[in-house]
Amino acid sequence: MLSDIKGIGPVTEKRLNELGIYDSETLVSRVPTGYMDMSVIALPQESAEGDFCLFEAKITKISKPFKKGKLEILKAYAECENCKICLIWFNRNYTLKILKLDNFYRFYGKLKIEKNQLSFYNPIFEDSCEKNELVGIKPIYRTKGLIPQKTYRGFVEEAMKKTTVVSIMSRDEETKRGLMSLEKAYRALHFPESMDLKNAKQRVILEKITRRICAFKIAQSKQARAKCRKYDKNVDFAPFFNAMPFALNKSQTDALERMKKAFSSEQKVNCVLCGDVGSGKTAVAAAAVYFVVKNGYRAAIMAPTEILARQHYNFLKPIFSALGISVGFLSGSVKTSEKNKLIFQIKSGFFDVVIGTHSLLYVEGEIPMLSFVVEDEQHRFGVAQRTGLICKGVGVDVLTLSATPIPRSMQLVAYGEVEYITIARRFDSTVKTAVVPPEKREKMWRYISSECEKGGQAYIVAPKIDDAEGAEIESVEGLAEELKQYLPSEKTGVLHGKMKACDKQSVLDSFAKNEISAIVSTTVVEVGIDVPNASIIAIMDAERFGLATLHQLRGRVGRNGQTAYCFLYTSKPPTDGLKTMCECSDGFELAEKDFETRGGGDIFGLEQSGGGSIEGMTVSALKKAKEIADGVDYVKAEKMLEEEIDNFCLRDVSLT
Repeated sequence: MLSDIKGIGPVTEKRLNELGIYDSETLVSRVPTGYMDMSVIALPQESAEGDFCLFEAKITKISKPFKKGKLEILKAYAECENCKICLIWFNRNYTLKILKLDNFYRFYGKLKIEKNQLSFYNPIFEDSCEKNELVGIKPIYRTKGLIPQKTYRGFVEEAMKKTTVVSIMSRDEETKRGLMSLEKAYRALHFPESMDLKNAKQRVILEKITRRICAFKIAQSKQARAKCRKYDKNVDFAPFFNAMPFALNKSQTDALERMKKAFSSEQKVNCVLCGDVGSGKTAVAAAAVYFVVKNGYRAAIMAPTEILARQHYNFLKPIFSALGISVGFLSGSVKTSEKNKLIFQIKSGFFDVVIGTHSLLYVEGEIPMLSFVVEDEQHRFGVAQRTGLICKGVGVDVLTLSATPIPRSMQLVAYGEVEYITIARRFDSTVKTAVVPPEKREKMWRYISSECEKGGQAYIVAPKIDDAEGAEIESVEGLAEELKQYLPSEKTGVLHGKMKACDKQSVLDSFAKNEISAIVSTTVVEVGIDVPNASIIAIMDAERFGLATLHQLRGRVGRNGQTAYCFLYTSKPPTDGLKTMCECSDGFELAEKDFETRGGGDIFGLEQSGGGSIEGMTVSALKKAKEIADGVDYVKAEKMLEEEIDNFCLRDVSLT
């Protein structure tokens, strides 16, 4: 109990509860968010702006406090080894009662340089003779200002004395992996003797991930996970393969075998099919749909854009029709009268397979006998959208297609909630990627122009459609006008989401026939466009896009294995993400890097990244934690993990 800790009364306990702390164990497990290193003197005159400095100085002047709006400002001046320093405090006039002229004090704060003046705002300080607080390394905790840091540190120290730290790992496991004990790791983080805390941080993160995975698996075992239906027909795939316009390669057939095995298991199917752009994920998904329909059930395929959804429909309709399988299509551009008829047919079970955009989510109620859902380009859907279609049936099996799986799904793979299936690339990437700065903008346009004159084709992608006054963001409208200097207007097409479906299709058809050389577009071309002749893509304001989107856009070119170019234009210094794009062409590797940057996502809520993820989680730690969790005795661990298990059991742990 918190009340057992010295100094914690009813008021303080309530404040700790506001921080989510209800016992001494939580005080110990909540690690510092940062540290103040006061183990080494760092003089202001030898530091750069933004550095934290620890120095001794003599007060030479104290100005009269004054008000500016709601702020009460106190300024003082000090001298440190012949260097003049300005000290400023806001709403801390009690400082005036402490500071004395000509006295020496020890200060700690963040350096700001203003008009060649070295300044510190709200520096902490103590009399130089005392040296009680501003020494060593002090942890900083997230307290929302409810409890002073010094007081909170005292509570943690008392909690460490009263708490027995128990790990989910055995000591043998720790020794085998060269890990320090959990207690030692917490002690190092709360009472650091040096700033070398990497091992301690990694040990605590590994513990938290392992505990969560174990709790997840135990909670999962307590809930009914059996299928609502059986796929027990021995389906002959020969007719399907004969109807396909091409033969599946070994990688695709291996993936299909994994899918069939998943369908035959006692557990619901929840798979991520990962393959780079153009690797043939749709063909495997189509074979899985065929399997489900031949077992007497229905399937739905949802794509994030009408272009991609229609591409799936145009590809699959003739194949399935030849096999006696009825296919329907629903999107936002379908006329109201036809849409109402389609929705009625879908709800009546008229179609074996329905393909569409998120418009499928607006079909009220359940779709009869809906057994299987395929969701293409996972990163383009929110969690609510992905689960929305699944709710159109009971115990629906799910296949997600992705070239760059979102961090949330990568975490679920480790939790054992999602099966991960990969398809090999058809050929090594031949796309050369480069960052283009403003001084090379014209050179880029001239290169694109010369390639188009030779018969080549290019995409130019902007983050928005229209120009806006005061907003210095590249637009389709502005770029189309600029390109008139380099390409004939009749050789340039414009494409964006506000256009009518028929107009969009007209531009795409002209591009496919090479009647136009360049498309200036928003990210509507990100998925579903397959023009083998296109060999250049210029992505403007590239820093505004995520890695998954950039990788998908890059996948529009070089689709026949020819040498192609991806230009990432930015008027700012290249971000780490853009540098990564230049160094890496593998979708899964990019997804791992995205995971490191954005976090693993809140697998319980609606966030795909960040949110409820464990801070500091990495793909490496996740893989290691899964290995450790697989060896844990869940019967023995259950009592230790009661709270975490209860949290999972309050939710549906069948996550997508």
